[in-house]
Amino acid sequence: MSILVDDDTRVVVQGITGGEGSFHTEQMMEYGTNVVAGAVPGKGGQEVQGVPVYDTVNEAVEEEDADASVIFVPPAFAGDAIFEALDTDLDLAVAITEGVPTQDMSKVYKRLSETDTRLLGPNCPGIITPGEAKLGILPGNIFESGNVGLVSRSGTLTYQVVDSLTQRGIGQTTAIGIGGDPIIGTDFIDALSLFEDDPDTDAVVM
Repeated sequence: MSILVDDDTRVVVQGITGGEGSFHTEQMMEYGTNVVAGAVPGKGGQEVQGVPVYDTVNEAVEEEDADASVIFVPPAFAGDAIFEALDTDLDLAVAITEGVPTQDMSKVYKRLSETDTRLLGPNCPGIITPGEAKLGILPGNIFESGNVGLVSRSGTLTYQVVDSLTQRGIGQTTAIGIGGDPIIGTDFIDALSLFEDDPDTDAVVM
């Protein structure tokens, strides 16, 4: 098993028409992630990497049955993008953007208590279930499927720890980057609770 993402996860990329959004969409799809849509205001009707683009996340959900979002938008617009994901009641939203204004995240944090959507980030590398799906910028080649979960605020430390685990034959169930900004959607306790409920995770590295 895994937590939060697997090969059935249907992903909408917010900001897919930007440089980072387009590049990492390609990387996620090459890994096997089921990217079903992009969402960019005013860009509906386009395609990026063969993925249909819609004006809103809600349209992506209605047309493509998306249930998770990964957000690649500039800091000034990231708060609104997160709100859009929350308002659509996705299962998961992953905000890669660094430096989202604290005032915006304060509003997001309040809204989180009113929704069932799980938010990772902002300022996080994303999440990966090895061999199934990744949302974000994590380098899939260093991960190996196994029974150890991983949760970290730092992307760089995550890569170092995972590389060491994999080289020693210790695979991972899911690795989560919770984000390094002052206000984030999921903390260590939240992540540990999720791993505790996963029968295939025998240990967690923090």
